[in-house]
Parts: sequence; structure tokens; C-alpha cells
Amino acid sequence: MYAYLDDDASHKAATILSQTDTTSQVELITGKRIKIKNNQILFTFNQPDPANLVLQASAESNNIDTDFLWELLPQAEFVAIDFAADYFGGTPNSVTAVQKAALLMALHALPAIFNRKGKGIYKPATPEMLLIIKESLLKKAREQTRCDAMVAELIAGTLPIEIQAVCPTIAFKPDKNSWAWKALVLAAKHLDIHPTRLLMQREAFFSHYDLHTARFIAEYFPQGSEHRVTVLPAFTVNDLPLAAVQAFSIDDSSTTEIDDALSVTAQPDGNTEVGIHIAAPSLMMPKNSTLDKLAKSRMSTVYMPGEKITMLPDSVVAAFSLDEGKECPAVSLYALFDAKKNLLSTRTVLERVPLAANLRTDILEPSILQADIEAGTLPDHVPFKAEITYLFALKAVLSTKRDEMRGKPEGTNRADFNFTVAWGEDKNINQAIVNITSRKRGAPLDAIVAEMMIFANSTWAGWLAKLGVPGVFRGQRFGKVKMSTTPMPHESIGVAHYGWFTSPLRRYSDLVNQAQLLACIQYGNLALLQAPYKPKDVDLYAIVNTFDEQYSAYSAHQNNMERYWCLRWLMQEAPEGTGRFDAVVIRQDTVRLRNVPLFITLSGLPDGQRGRPVVVDILSWDELDLSVQGRFAGEGGTQEGDAAPFETLVDDIEDTSILTVALTLPDDSEVNPDVITNNINTVNINTVNINIVNTINSNVNVVNSI
Repeated sequence: MYAYLDDDASHKAATILSQTDTTSQVELITGKRIKIKNNQILFTFNQPDPANLVLQASAESNNIDTDFLWELLPQAEFVAIDFAADYFGGTPNSVTAVQKAALLMALHALPAIFNRKGKGIYKPATPEMLLIIKESLLKKAREQTRCDAMVAELIAGTLPIEIQAVCPTIAFKPDKNSWAWKALVLAAKHLDIHPTRLLMQREAFFSHYDLHTARFIAEYFPQGSEHRVTVLPAFTVNDLPLAAVQAFSIDDSSTTEIDDALSVTAQPDGNTEVGIHIAAPSLMMPKNSTLDKLAKSRMSTVYMPGEKITMLPDSVVAAFSLDEGKECPAVSLYALFDAKKNLLSTRTVLERVPLAANLRTDILEPSILQADIEAGTLPDHVPFKAEITYLFALKAVLSTKRDEMRGKPEGTNRADFNFTVAWGEDKNINQAIVNITSRKRGAPLDAIVAEMMIFANSTWAGWLAKLGVPGVFRGQRFGKVKMSTTPMPHESIGVAHYGWFTSPLRRYSDLVNQAQLLACIQYGNLALLQAPYKPKDVDLYAIVNTFDEQYSAYSAHQNNMERYWCLRWLMQEAPEGTGRFDAVVIRQDTVRLRNVPLFITLSGLPDGQRGRPVVVDILSWDELDLSVQGRFAGEGGTQEGDAAPFETLVDDIEDTSILTVALTLPDDSEVNPDVITNNINTVNINTVNINIVNTINSNVNVVNSI
């Protein structure tokens, strides 16, 4: 004897092996034997066998007219098989097992219309609910039909308008219940490709550059990266005292946010006063003001090769940037040194600073050689040559004192890389040309700026610590960098206190610290009572946590885009898609190209001395996942005119680890359990502890990366 049973709300056909008054031992079609209660048996039958019953009943259930069935059934709970004769005709004894099973299958397949109330017991939907359900089913059928059409369009090579409408979101944060996403995943599975790659092939994005940029903007600037604040609050600086100095800034030519400037003033008694002047935008941006909230939402300017997303609107930058020929509001740190360059005293004031010049490193650097500075023989055409000579000598004294605290000399034999992007017409990526150049870190002008900013950051952090005023501080102990609201030592820099104060136009941490610093200037020992942020201020804790997280994310995006432009450089150098390049061994399986900061993992790289020159064949690269495929081609040698000698390249990575980053693409497994085979894998990104300076950055970034 056979049985058709309800097992955990699932209908099954089985062979009865044994039976008692309350239970039965049955064998399912699969061969599995289970013990059930007799009340789970909906009906018994002798023919056909269970497997054939299921096949025949499934075919029969497809022919059942559910509209007629709904009209036939009462508007109350009913036992399904009691109405089999009414539907199929005849008497209860004439209804076959196949017909009973078919009726149960049809009812069970439409739970919205026939609500299951028990084993074999159902209740029809009300007439009102039936209309709603039918409309929903018709809509779903239409959507399924359109989904099938979208899949066909994608396979045929076109991008459906429904998918166009949800780009770029569908590539990063898709609605996995949408038909557009389901169609994309189904088409991708059919073509054996990841959905994001399919979007690229169907030109949902003009280029991989647009894809990477759009992903970042969608994540961190969901309202768009353009500033909407154009009208500045009323503000005047005429009542600030005018400094009796001639200040000058030192930056790259492309720098537009000039935060800092320097001055050197000889005193009648033989001492020298050095001024470090920092732009003061916090004067216009009190806590929780519109501009403060805007800066807080962004936390930092985002730098990428060829472009940037500024923290502050251009109007604010223009009002406070220390541009040549202006008298700019600034927070000035004056340090008095004696003839032997011993520090005698410091003072901090809020004032207007006259900017005599904006010196540009890329223009002046060829004329400013360290030997000439040390000999006092800088060329006459170098502006502020006396000041530069003095500051370079002061830099040597200050850095030596820091080295004593560090316990070792600070490494300077490293290479910085500049990325310059020449965009084509309408910023067409296919016309863009990237130029990547390297130069040894520690050039005189860079070293001067770095040392003066370290001096200012550590001095002001110490002043806040002395007054008990909290801020956003940065420290390092036992090799671990940490941000905190209380000052702490920074062992690798070699200072007792350290914070970020010198880039308020570009970093929110510096803007917060400047507001705290202004309270110290105005109220002195009473600053703690008047400062915008008090000790244990939950808002300040939130700023520290958010800034650290967001600043890291911005840096990761910058690293991604630098690697992207390295791949574009490869395309320029090897337009056929393959090429041979000089490289240097970084570690057992990793090399770095000689002239660009591109790290590649090679299988089969022979063991040998770290830092040795090699030659590699670049076989392919992928601008979507930023991966590079290469192979070892042989040992190499140094060449005259190298952008950076191999020993410098090796020094670059003494403290370097190759950071592994998984590029996040939407997971299609929820729609399709058969995950696309060529899924995006983890790639090695060229994030290292050297400072790769964009041409849009100023040289102060050398300081700020410490």
C-alpha cells in the first residue's frame, strides 16, 4: 500500500512498510525511510506506484483551473480531497489517486489564494483579496517577461534602459530584489562573467576610471562631490594686527590650498625669529556652523592623480589660502633662536600676514642644491636665499635633536613619486597621458617645510597639553600609530607631543585643533573653559573615530587610483598589451618596476639578494581589479640615468608591507547560488610606507603623511 502524506507542510508520496495504531514506517521515493504519525497521511492508494503518481499528478495539476476551483470551494476551511469529486466529476469513490494528488498540489502551489490551515486543510482568499493577488501575479508575470527580455538584450550586446536607469548604483550597492539586478546576474552567468565586467562590456561606464571614481563617490559622497555652499558669512580681518614680516610659502606649482608659510626675521641682539604661519579658516567656521558641518561631513580633501575633491568650497579656500600679494588671517608660531640656533622662546598669535611670494618647488629645485646652501652660495636669482639658507641650517639642528629622541637618524634616502595627468578633450580618459616621475626624498625645500611643520605641530600639541585642552592628537608607541583626544609621544618622529595643526584648509582634524588653539591664544590659562571642545567631549571622540576611518578610506582610494594610473602608464609604454621592464626585487615573490611604484607578485622568482635588479615580462593587466600578470625574464643591471638607483628603491621598502586589498564588487550569490567563476579576487595594491606625492598636493603633504 502507498500513502500521500504531509511532512512538515511538504507533500510526498511513499510506500508504507509497517503500521501501528498511531504511526507508520514509510519509504520515500528517494529511498529514505522515515517514521510518521498516521494523521500525516492525507490518503492511501494502491496504484500507480509513488514515483509515477508524482509525475502524473504534477502534469494534471497544471491543467487545473484555479479560478473555477476558487468559485467551487466554500469561503471557509475545507478538507481538500473532499472536493476532488466536485471538481473532477463523479463520485468520491471514482476519484483517482492521481486526481486527489493533483488537486492537493494545485492548492499547495498557491498559498496566497488557498491558505493552508492544517494537513490537507485550506481556506480560500476573500474576493477582495483575490483581486489584489491576481493583480500582483499578473505584475510579476509581466516583470518576469521583461526580465527575460533584459537578459536577452544583455546577451545580445545591448544595455537595457532599466539597467541604465540604476547605474552606477547597480555596480556597487545593487537592490538584489530588483529585476534589473536579477537580469544582470542571469545574463552574466550565461556568459560566464562577473556582473560588473558585463556592465563594463555593455558600456554602462565610459571607462574603468569612471567605474572606480563612481564607486568611491557613491560610498563617500552620496549627495555628490560638488560643493553647494557658495555664499560666505560676513567676515572681516581688518581688526587683526598686521605682522611685521615678509612671509613666503613653499609648495608645488599645482597647489591651490596654501595652508602654510614661513618668515625669518633677524633681531638687533643677534637672535633670529622664525615665523610659521598657518591659514586660519576656523575664524569663519565656529562649531556646528554650516561650513563647519560641511567640513565635518568630508573630513579631508581627497587627493588622486590629476584631480582632487576639496574639503572646503573654493570660495573659502580663496578667502583663506596664503596667496602671494595678500594679507591673510593666520595663526602664527614665532620661535626665537640664538646665534647657535638654540630655542629661546615661542609665542603664538592671531594676525594678518603679508605674503610676499609663493615659491614653487618644481621651478626652484634645480637651482637649490644642498652643497650650495651649506656653502652659502645659492644663486642670486633664488628668492629668499638668505632665509632658505638659515632655515636649512635650522632644520639640521632640529632634526638632530629629534634623532636623539628617536634613537636613530631619520631616513631620507627614499623616492617620492609625482603623478601628472594631462587630460584630453572633455576629460576623455582615452586621450589622457600620465607622467610618473620620481625624485629622492629630502630635497632641501621639502626638508625645510617638513621640519618647520613638525616643529609647529609638536609645539602646539605641547601647549594644548600644558593647558589641559583636548584636541585631535596623533602618537606612536611601540610602532603603533594612534589618534587620541589627549597628546602622546610620537616615537618615530621623535617628539614628546604631536598633533595635526598645519593643514586646516585640507583636514578637519587640523581645523578642530585650530579652533582649540584660538581659545588658547585668547584666554590663556582659562582656555579650557572657553574652548569649543571640552575634555571627554563625546563629539570630539566621534570626530577622532570618524576622521581616522574616513581618512584611511580616502588614502586607500588614492592608492587604488595611483595603481590604476600605473596600469595606464603600462598601456602607454606597452600599447600591444605586453612588455619587458626593469624591476627590483622587494621580497621573495614581489618586485617593483624601476620607474613607477607598481608592485607585482611573480611566481617562480629565483631566490636571491633582496634589492637585486631583474627584468620582468608584463603579460597582462586588468584595470577593473587592478591586477597585473607577469613573469621573471632574467637578471638585470643598473643603467645610467635611472630615475632612482636600486639602493634607493630598496630603502623605500625597509618599513614596507604590500597591502592586500579586496576590491568590493556586489555579490551575486543571493540571486544565483552558482557563483560566477571568474569572480574578482584579492589583488596586491601598491600601498607602501613611502609618500607618493601627487602633483596636485603641496609639499606639506610630506609632513602630513608622517
